[in-house]
Amino acid sequence: MVLKEMLLENLKQVELLAGDSKWRRFFHNPIAYLNAIIFKEVIYNRTEEERIVTKKIFTEQEMKLALPASTDIYLTGGKSHPSEIKLARFLIQHLNTEDHFLDIGAHYGFFSLLALKLVGDKGKLVAIEPSSSAFKILTHNFHHIANIQLKNQAVNDAVGHVTFYEFPNRESEYNTMDVTQFKNQEWYIENHVKKKTVEATTIDALTVENTFNPSIIKIDVE
Repeated sequence: MVLKEMLLENLKQVELLAGDSKWRRFFHNPIAYLNAIIFKEVIYNRTEEERIVTKKIFTEQEMKLALPASTDIYLTGGKSHPSEIKLARFLIQHLNTEDHFLDIGAHYGFFSLLALKLVGDKGKLVAIEPSSSAFKILTHNFHHIANIQLKNQAVNDAVGHVTFYEFPNRESEYNTMDVTQFKNQEWYIENHVKKKTVEATTIDALTVENTFNPSIIKIDVE
């Protein structure tokens, strides 16, 4: 319980910081704030090249990130949307030592890192991410961890291949197998999307091939 109490207390600080005004976030860490905002609003707009940084998150683990997509984690130590804070709190409350956890749409691995902290060395994790650029960072964050399987795949209703659309870093949260939902939106028209074919698997296949019985399945996909 000591671990969970510590994580919940640290998560509360993330929530407070995320809800603060811009000025309070600035005064919390002026150098980091200026670096992140200048990069996001000025440099990235000109270059469209992501910047790789390292941040100690609220779990006290170090995490490799790419800006500007992970500006919230860089500035607060956690995912800052209310739904993401609720999810983190849910995982802390319900995921236990030796549990199995399946992370579909792992991105850079924020929730997988939290899960790893909770399940320990005897737990088991599988993290799925179809984006090649995100998967590269995900791999770095877990290259030294034995009890997690990383899959550069999409999850579908059948094993095979699917068409996957990958956006530049700032819009990477919209990576999807179906871009028709965005075609009339201005941000979509202004961006260059990469179309590629990726391997697809199913939840059933994942559980069988990894002798895997997840207590919790987290799904964050478009």
